[in-house]
Amino acid sequence: MGMSDLPVSLAEIRRRSARGVMALALRGGVGKAISLVTMILLSRLLPPADFGAFAILQLPLGWLNLIADAGISGAMIQREALSEIEARTGFTLRLLGALVLGGVGVLLAEPVGALYSLDRQAVQALRVLAAGPLISALGTVPSVRLHRRLRFERLALAELGSLIVGQGTAAGLALSGAGLWSLVGGSFMTVTSGTLLVNLLAPWRPTLRLRGPLIRQLLSFGLPYQGQGLVHLAKDQVIPALGGLAYSETQVGYLIWAVDLARWPRLPADYVARVAFPAFSRLQRDPAGLSRLLQPALMLVCLASFSAAAVGIVLGPRLVPLVFGQTWLPAVPALIVFLAQTPLDALAAVLLPLIYASGQAWRGLRLSLTWAALTWLFALVVVWRWDDWRLLPLTIALATAMAVLLIVRRLPTGVAVRWRRVVAAPLGAAAIVAGLSRLVAIWWTG
Repeated sequence: MGMSDLPVSLAEIRRRSARGVMALALRGGVGKAISLVTMILLSRLLPPADFGAFAILQLPLGWLNLIADAGISGAMIQREALSEIEARTGFTLRLLGALVLGGVGVLLAEPVGALYSLDRQAVQALRVLAAGPLISALGTVPSVRLHRRLRFERLALAELGSLIVGQGTAAGLALSGAGLWSLVGGSFMTVTSGTLLVNLLAPWRPTLRLRGPLIRQLLSFGLPYQGQGLVHLAKDQVIPALGGLAYSETQVGYLIWAVDLARWPRLPADYVARVAFPAFSRLQRDPAGLSRLLQPALMLVCLASFSAAAVGIVLGPRLVPLVFGQTWLPAVPALIVFLAQTPLDALAAVLLPLIYASGQAWRGLRLSLTWAALTWLFALVVVWRWDDWRLLPLTIALATAMAVLLIVRRLPTGVAVRWRRVVAAPLGAAAIVAGLSRLVAIWWTG
């Protein structure tokens, strides 16, 4: 079955992109409501140390998942045309990588447990989660097909279904007293059900095939593309990786909890970014078309992230003890810093896919490497000089601000952004929302 039925006109791309963002936003709204309820429940049932231990478990797993993919999924999405033989070759590569890396994950369980002083149940949990890359590989081609056709309404349906299964599993296990296994079981079932659902919504019969020239073509783009994913993972894992060695599991749990909660205001940016990469790829030879598609996307992202972050900064200190419990009060300062950083993350989430979609994978990789290097450098200085876990959010925010400035200066030639128009209205809306939130807070406290 061929895979060339792609939207080619700017009008069709914009129509499908808008529909895709709306589908992801609808799924995200329902999904995040479910996630919020589950997060509140888990925050009250599990200690911060369990969140910290689970974050440490995600260190090797995140790397294994990205290395197993080798950028093959991104390479298949980015191609102007994708044949069936290319899809089969990509799937075979993805499956072989998953088999190898899953075995590596099992072997790494003991060394990781010893390095971070994890107990026996955490080591066993890591072995169970090592099956994740293999399960995910089975959904590679169906997911690629939906991305290329900008059929995000189907992807949103699959993701919502997997979220419900995963969050329901985590909540059920937590209520039964499973502790750390609540988070592990929820993660495992999310991956498994997501793979099953995407195959049901975009059926494709797995077929093994390898062709040398196609392997080189896929990996020539895929490796640098996935390189940026690995670099960003290294950047994002500075807290569990470095903090897990320097601080207690409880302190790591506070920071990870704050990071997860602060990601909410950037959700619109994540939805736009997911749609943007395949959409931008279809216009990679049309700088004017890219500019017309990029401008409203950035305005939407800034409006949503600026306003949501402002509300969180004003109301967060009052809502956290009321909603999540007094246990999480020490995490509030970190939460405020991460919320202030979120709009910058949102901008980068849209601009980096533009660079990669234009075929400039190595430029994007260099920018990502710079961002990660700054994050780790500043974090190492804090750990070495002050040894205070509460300073880590400030260093991460500073590195993010510097990286975003570099990204803005390195956009593809011919792509123009009217930054005053992009930022001015969202900043005004954020100020108004912050003022209204302040009035609510004053009324609340009497």
